[in-house]
Amino acid sequence: MPVLLPLALCGLLAACGGEAAAPPPAAAPPAATQA
Repeated sequence: MPVLLPLALCGLLAACGGEAAAPPPAAAPPAATQA
């Protein structure tokens, strides 16, 4: 089952923006506005 965790995280991170995978989802929207 541990494989499902990385897959789920990859999906969430991809939705927030692959580049902003390290920081939390909350950091993605501000980064998008700055860009």
